[in-house]
Amino acid sequence: MNVLIITAHPEGDSFNSYLAARAARAFENQGSVVNSVNLYSENFEPVEGKIFYPDRQDSVRFDALRKQLHHWEKLILPDDVTRHIQLLINSDLLLLHFPFW
Repeated sequence: MNVLIITAHPEGDSFNSYLAARAARAFENQGSVVNSVNLYSENFEPVEGKIFYPDRQDSVRFDALRKQLHHWEKLILPDDVTRHIQLLINSDLLLLHFPFW
């Protein structure tokens, strides 16, 4: 089984990170392939915006869903987004570890 573990916490030694590491070891011990992504350590930009879409047909109105689809079809998404999408596609199981503040 392919497992994708995504963490999103500003502290590398947080309880969320601990739980994610424990889960990764448990799945690996069962023979699974584990990919781990820490969005904070990657400096992932979670806020959607015009800056991610250089090929915009409408420069006045920003329609995020249309821009996402257009750029997905043209294969011109940001590299980190493309990588994350590929990890999701290749995964059988997704675990999310993040704080509820």
